[in-house]
Amino acid sequence: MPNEIKGYYTPHFHFKTQLYKIFKDNWKKFIEVYPQKFEKRFGELKEYLITAVEKFLECSNPHNGFSYVECSNENCRNSYVVPFSCKSEICPSCSEKQVLEFSDWLTNEVLFDVKHKHTVLTMPMEVRGYFQKEPQLLSYLSSSAGQMLIDLSREAVMGKYNKGLKRIIPDDAKPGIIVRIETAGGSLNFNPHFHCIETEGCYSPSAEEDRYYTGGFVPYNVIRHKWMNVVLNLLVNFGKMSKPEAEVIRKKYKKGFNVNSQIRDHIGDKDLMYRQAQYIQKAPLSETRIVDYNRTTKKVTIKFRRKDFDDKHKGYSTETMSALELMARLIQHIHYPKMHYTKYFGQYSVKRRGMRRKQEKLSNPNDTFKNRKEYRSSWAKLIWKVYGKDPLKCPFCGCEMKVKEIVTENVDNELKRLNIKTWFYKEDDEICKIFKNGP
Repeated sequence: MPNEIKGYYTPHFHFKTQLYKIFKDNWKKFIEVYPQKFEKRFGELKEYLITAVEKFLECSNPHNGFSYVECSNENCRNSYVVPFSCKSEICPSCSEKQVLEFSDWLTNEVLFDVKHKHTVLTMPMEVRGYFQKEPQLLSYLSSSAGQMLIDLSREAVMGKYNKGLKRIIPDDAKPGIIVRIETAGGSLNFNPHFHCIETEGCYSPSAEEDRYYTGGFVPYNVIRHKWMNVVLNLLVNFGKMSKPEAEVIRKKYKKGFNVNSQIRDHIGDKDLMYRQAQYIQKAPLSETRIVDYNRTTKKVTIKFRRKDFDDKHKGYSTETMSALELMARLIQHIHYPKMHYTKYFGQYSVKRRGMRRKQEKLSNPNDTFKNRKEYRSSWAKLIWKVYGKDPLKCPFCGCEMKVKEIVTENVDNELKRLNIKTWFYKEDDEICKIFKNGP
């Protein structure tokens, strides 16, 4: 390969993805027409939404800063730049990295090696609009959902729903629970629901020999009615709904709000834990779900699971819409600023995890524990998982690549000093074709 192209780095061709093209082609027009065309349905186009999209459009642009990586072999000295990522929820690449980081950390540092329930809490159309107007209400609701699941699990362990099982457990015996807020339906409609991973039983750190109490399954009608009451009571308490309005909904949904719960046997199976963690953290729209984007007609076709999707009747539906419509649907799922979309309760709470780590550290000082930041810093590991390639292995000589410097200021001057050409926005660049098709 010619010496003059050694400095190029094209990790995933961000600007060649369908989603990038959709936003790049239509973003300016979208801002112009949004007040007349979409504001009534989706609400005001707030500043944090605009900022998130603009960050996405600049993702992997080396002119915004980069890390400089060079081969450790003196006879090779191959080099490239690693542009900073946007970390936006709508960016397929950044979302995939966040999913992998979260799954790694959750599987290795948080989840117990016991059976877990995967519970999905949903709500009907009549109440979704309240949370669409004020997404911060979902944060309060997720806390209420976590406490509800703790109470139900303790009741099940003590035998409330099993006549043949009656026992008293310590006050600190609680399940480990993770609640993840999701807002996107299959067609990117606003469909707020909660993915909950919870231990099958309750664990008591104060009991002799650290007792783990298993319990029976809570009847669906109990969960459904309790969940309906949690949602409606929160809306009434925050003044978003009157008590008579809540009673009308209760009468309409006599069986309660829809809930789905399954027990997953994670014991000794970290792969199953890992896949479960990936599922609850997935992005609202992945690149693989975009079937087609016509840059002439500005029409987009996406695919999503049918409502009757199951192991026996696998299948997908498709929907074609304008690029502007897709953008309006997608940005409503951008996270509200400073709001936690994943919360931990019971034995998985931050406090309990810290106490267990401290005790384990005292009993075995040689044990090593990784915090969340350490998993986030595993850049090379994440790239390897996403793309199947080791970015710190030189493609020319096989030696180790090392990060030489991180550039955040005077970026353009540094690019010139390092004699690195950049390809951003240059889709017809010959070097891009070389890296895409091989030398």
